[in-house]
Amino acid sequence: EHPIQQSVVDAKTEYAPVGDGYCSLTDASYSFNAWELADRSIGVQGFETDVYASWVREAFLRCQEKDPKTTYVSVWTDAAYRCYSSAVCKPNGEGGTKSWFPHDDRCKFRY
Repeated sequence: EHPIQQSVVDAKTEYAPVGDGYCSLTDASYSFNAWELADRSIGVQGFETDVYASWVREAFLRCQEKDPKTTYVSVWTDAAYRCYSSAVCKPNGEGGTKSWFPHDDRCKFRY
């Protein structure tokens, strides 16, 4: 299997959605504008695409480099993202973005 394909598979199984929109009850520890995760020429991507899944994974990697205590990320369909290190994420329901957390035993309490 090609490394990029494996990365997409990992992204789709490593992270679980919290809901539509960005985390609204907490301030982002870091916030990045559109096309931070990809070149604009790639274009807006749907939530179900492999490209978007790779952005979720990359957002977590970048956020955890800046703050190892990152618990959530919000990723937009235009490759923007925000990092959060809060205990709770309440997505605001806004279109064009979803919030995510690592899908592992440490995070089961967040459902």
